[in-house]
Amino acid sequence: LPAEAERRSRKLAEERFGRYLRDHDLKLTPERRAILREFYRIHEHIEADELLFHLRRAGARVSRATIYRTLDLLVQAGLARRIRLGKDHAYYEHILGREAHEHMICLGCDRIIEWLDPELTSLVFRNCDEQDFSPAWHSLQVFGYCQECAGSSEAEKALELGEDANLSTDS
Repeated sequence: LPAEAERRSRKLAEERFGRYLRDHDLKLTPERRAILREFYRIHEHIEADELLFHLRRAGARVSRATIYRTLDLLVQAGLARRIRLGKDHAYYEHILGREAHEHMICLGCDRIIEWLDPELTSLVFRNCDEQDFSPAWHSLQVFGYCQECAGSSEAEKALELGEDANLSTDS
C-alpha cells in the first residue's frame, strides 16, 4: 500500500478497535495501541511471539499475555484473521483494507501462500444465499507441500499414504 493509504488504514483500524473496546467496556490502553500499530505495520502473516519480538525490538514494554489477548480482541473486532496450523499453532494477519483471499499452507515448512479466486468467492456467497445463511466471514485453507518441500521424503510418504482422504478426486 502507498504510505498515505497505509496511514489511513491504520487510523481506521485504531478507530474501529477503540469503538469495539468501548462497546465491550474495555479500554484502548497504550499497550493495546502499540500492539495494534505494530500489527498493522507488518504486511505478512505473523505469530504472536514474532509480534512480541518486533515490539520489544522497538522498545515497547508489552507482555506475551497482553499480545495474545489483544490479538484475540482484534479477531473478535473483525480487524484480524487467525490462521490455525494445528491445535496450538496460529498465525495472524490484518484484514482491514485487504482483499479477501484464501491460504495454501505447506506442511513441510509452514509457508503460507495467499491466493485469490473471485469465482470461488462468488460460489461461497451464492451457496450462502441459497441456504438463507448470513455469513460473517469465511476461510479456506488447503494443506499440502510447496514446490520446495514436495520432493522431500516426508512429503512423498504423506502423499503416498493419502494423508487426507477428503482431497480424493474419485467420484
